[in-house]
Amino acid sequence: MNNLTKNILTVLGVVVVIAECIVMVYFCRTLPAVYMIIGTVFFAGGGIVYTRFAYHIAKHYNKIHMRRFKKFEESADNYEPSDMIVRRTRIAGIILIVVYEVFFIIAMLSITF
Repeated sequence: MNNLTKNILTVLGVVVVIAECIVMVYFCRTLPAVYMIIGTVFFAGGGIVYTRFAYHIAKHYNKIHMRRFKKFEESADNYEPSDMIVRRTRIAGIILIVVYEVFFIIAMLSITF
């Protein structure tokens, strides 16, 4: 995926998450709004960041691992993460977003019933 597509999906995701947070704060009176906003920032915000910057996050952790075990420190090219690690990082972000969406659906269902 190119950067333009990633940026568009990131902006759309942020807009949807902010709209859901506003709806949840407005309609749900069972929990304080602070908890809902913190949950939104942690789950949805973290998930969006993880899916957008999966390559950079994987490269950073790969660099930490390589430096800790003193392997391949000659050049920065040796810190390149594998495709599997980048996919795993992206899947972790998607799981955070799905958990937030499940919380949102449960909160909206608690309003109607």
